[in-house]
Amino acid sequence: MRNVEFQRDFYRLTLQKVVVCRTPYRFPQSEPDFTNAAFGEQTRKLWFPVYVGCCTYVFRRHYAVVVADVNDQGSLIVEAALVQSRWEYFRHNWSKKEPAWSYW
Repeated sequence: MRNVEFQRDFYRLTLQKVVVCRTPYRFPQSEPDFTNAAFGEQTRKLWFPVYVGCCTYVFRRHYAVVVADVNDQGSLIVEAALVQSRWEYFRHNWSKKEPAWSYW
């Protein structure tokens, strides 16, 4: 949860939902392998990795933090859904939208 709280505070996000899954199957330690299990391979292609922090992905103004803990008994996967306010999203993407509005 510390990783989720760090991402929430860093990007000024609102926590929507946290899902925890425990399975006897041992997922691989590498990040893309266990995030494919949480997202699905096709869906994960739409979500882009975030540069600050690990295991965080973004799709427009929606963020997902996926963390896995693998031990001898199996795997524990935590997925948190967060959302960015519309104002913050607009403010961070102003440079992409501004050239289209600069003809005034």
